[in-house]
Amino acid sequence: MFGLYTFISGAGFLPSTRRYERKRLTLDELHARFHDIQSSEDFKRYMSLKTYVESPEYITDYDRIKRLTYRNSKERLMVKRYRELRKHKEIKAYTKKGEDNDSPLLREFIDLHDEVRSSAFKQRVVYLKNRKKHKQSDPYKCRQEYRQRKRSTMVKKYFRLQKKYAAVFAELERWKIVFEDHFRDEKLAEHWNTKPFWSTRQLSESYVQNFEAHGFDAQNVYIQGGVLTIATTKTATASLAWDEKYGFIPGHFNYASGTVNTAGHFQTQPKQGKIEVKLRVPAAKNVYHACWLNCAKKTPAVSLFNFCNGKYEIGIYQDEYDDKLRRPVRLNRNKFYIVQLEWDENHITWRINGKKIARKANSIDLPLFLNITSGVVGKAPASKLPVHLELDWVKAFETA
Repeated sequence: MFGLYTFISGAGFLPSTRRYERKRLTLDELHARFHDIQSSEDFKRYMSLKTYVESPEYITDYDRIKRLTYRNSKERLMVKRYRELRKHKEIKAYTKKGEDNDSPLLREFIDLHDEVRSSAFKQRVVYLKNRKKHKQSDPYKCRQEYRQRKRSTMVKKYFRLQKKYAAVFAELERWKIVFEDHFRDEKLAEHWNTKPFWSTRQLSESYVQNFEAHGFDAQNVYIQGGVLTIATTKTATASLAWDEKYGFIPGHFNYASGTVNTAGHFQTQPKQGKIEVKLRVPAAKNVYHACWLNCAKKTPAVSLFNFCNGKYEIGIYQDEYDDKLRRPVRLNRNKFYIVQLEWDENHITWRINGKKIARKANSIDLPLFLNITSGVVGKAPASKLPVHLELDWVKAFETA
């Protein structure tokens, strides 16, 4: 069974949550800076210039201007023709005596005379005779501006970031958040149910499985200090219990705990997605803390995490086939950890603080809702209770 997973050796030694979050925050800030530069007008101008000066159009324009001289210009031909006409006897008669016979030759001379003596024509001739005239051209000015902008701190910063973090930024841009809760309000948001899924569908009260030692009480789920808390207490509780043979039957339990789920409010997409939960897990014998992706039926289901008695259990549950993995993972009960589940059409991957714990072929083809719960199996020592599963935040992603 375990051979179906890809293991990372030493998975019990996890990266520091603080360091992992700091790294992610730094990458988010760099990514934001990268896009701020990319969307700025200065950078858009630089890219426009870059596209132009690297194009065949620029080469054609610049070569044309560099080849342009007075010697091979139409202006030189116009001056030459003008001087030739001035020597013609008909033109001399016009210029000396004012004789105007309105001939085609005379009309040509008058037109040339007005043209070559105009300030615009003279400026054009000066320009054509200037050996450095290409420096006055738009292509040359564009290239100089491009070179200047290329040396700017902003552009250098952009391409340094692109070179170093292109793959990281592409991964960040691949995902969009479709569900999240940071528990900043005192009241639990409406997208959370505090009763199991079938309670919301068929019953007016909560229920548990008959083999468990606790009942669910909505009062054991609350927000305090920006943290969602699920408390497990040594409290006698009456609740319905689900029995495979008899259905729902009255139950009396020695402990109370809580549960939350997103049934009816949020479901994952089966082909590609990601779930992240930042949590702090208390330690008490026979008290479990778990997060599942469930559907309206018993299976399929995916265990994102299930902590109990120092063991970390994950797995995919399809039909009656339990494909699960138990292994010890060192968790400090005083610290938060980020537990992650990512899937695509081929694989499901489990991580803690970004470190891969396991990987398995994906066999899930249904949307699943998020289900987080604590409870007791067997007997828990009263001296260790209450214990509190604490959730700092929950996020769900889909591909953008």
